[in-house]
Amino acid sequence: MKLLGVTRSSNQDVAEGYGPAIQEAEFIAYAATTKDNIIATRHVTEPATIALEDRQLFQAVMAEATQLKRDEQCDGLLFSRCDRLSRQMEGAIQVALDLRKVGLAIVLVRENQVLKPDDPPINFVMFILQVFGVDSQTRISLTNLKAGQHRAASEGKLPAGAGPGLLGYNLVSKHFEANSFITVCDEVLERGYRRESINQITRDLQVRGV
Repeated sequence: MKLLGVTRSSNQDVAEGYGPAIQEAEFIAYAATTKDNIIATRHVTEPATIALEDRQLFQAVMAEATQLKRDEQCDGLLFSRCDRLSRQMEGAIQVALDLRKVGLAIVLVRENQVLKPDDPPINFVMFILQVFGVDSQTRISLTNLKAGQHRAASEGKLPAGAGPGLLGYNLVSKHFEANSFITVCDEVLERGYRRESINQITRDLQVRGV
């Protein structure tokens, strides 16, 4: 495939040693094994926790990729890992749907996943579960910055109550109880296997505030 590489870095990513150079090196190593052709690499420096419509640099890359697709010069976008698209579940799913609409694939190096426009619904269901995990990890990280969570950690307590279903469990009378997100994952997988529309599954989850 002819791929447009996209690195995304925030100041924190660079500070933690995961800047554009590291991501681009992963692209090169990946292409060497798959024989895909990286036609160019674009570097986006902005946080992925802001709303998708406010990510102007990323939107410009999406527009460029769409035009390259029309010119038959690009087959997909190459990312080093899933959270480079967005750290928000809704944003990542919207990116995937937008790219699918124009016929572009998504390639994730670390997850070793290729999401093609003509893939069956179950492939998109698995992608949803991946971005759900990224979204949850991001929410957990942000929540754990709060003073109350730091106090709980200093007392040796797990940060239950960080939000409705946020951590995958509720702490009741010092016993763990699985919350509704477990059943949500089961529902998404089951509906995917029934070959339900990915758009309908996404809309249903959004209506329910998941």
